[in-house]
Amino acid sequence: MSASANVSIRIILDILLIGLLITLFNKNEISLMYHEIAGLVFLVPVCIHLLFNWTWVNGVIRKFVRTGLHGKTRVLMAVNILLTLSWTAVMVTGVLSSKKLFPFGITALIPWHFFVSALALILTGVHFGLNWNFFREAFVEKLRLSRSLAICLAAVMIGAGCYSAVTTNFGRWISAPFVPRPEHTAMHTGTGTESAAALESMALDSGEKGALAKKDHVNPDRSQIRTGRRQSAGRTASDRGSAAAHGDAGAFPGVRLHSKPFSWTSFLAAVSSCFSLFFLFAAVALALEKLMKRRRQENSPC
Repeated sequence: MSASANVSIRIILDILLIGLLITLFNKNEISLMYHEIAGLVFLVPVCIHLLFNWTWVNGVIRKFVRTGLHGKTRVLMAVNILLTLSWTAVMVTGVLSSKKLFPFGITALIPWHFFVSALALILTGVHFGLNWNFFREAFVEKLRLSRSLAICLAAVMIGAGCYSAVTTNFGRWISAPFVPRPEHTAMHTGTGTESAAALESMALDSGEKGALAKKDHVNPDRSQIRTGRRQSAGRTASDRGSAAAHGDAGAFPGVRLHSKPFSWTSFLAAVSSCFSLFFLFAAVALALEKLMKRRRQENSPC
């Protein structure tokens, strides 16, 4: 395979990985079944990505064994190791807390799944930022964007990333295993409806809607409670089993996790939020790299 073909395949693969990644973080806009299936499929392009970059990985490992690593190479190796560990944790916690493909359903692991997913998104952005030179030379420069336009686009994406960091539940994902919240209790011990509402309130793209849904769930109307109890009491076990068999139970027994129809507007807004977060972490990593490089040059003897 020629060098140009190898680079083209790597670029296409990286774009596929980023596209699949940002849809994984927006299961509320697609479905929980897609989230679990795509999470497993995600392993395939990741393994191919490692194979295409195996020469670099093998060279770094040999250099580490012989003389050790220094500078950017050491940082890249550390980030790659943490990235591998974080995505492994995402896969393990995802499978063990699965509600669709696997029978485990360990809801106590859901906060940890949120945490390691947020960590994996941060490290993926950092990994992309530290490898920006390759992506720029192989793809971005071919677009022939003017420097001013490129700076404006980058500023817009960074601003959108900051906005998403504040308005989405990303911060709650980071603190999920360490800060006890009512929705975590509902995940662990609540009924199907309570667990589903709690999971919805922790979705990355729920935003204000998730908070309002949580508020309505915590303070329901008494008449709605009585109606819900009568409906629950009147429903037989065979009815519940039939609904689950036909997929009406959603991710949790007795409730649909996604009652709203699919909307391209909501989907694109959610995808934009996730991508802007990814771009923000990549930009921060790239800025820190340039800053450290400048300081080394200033401190080096002439």
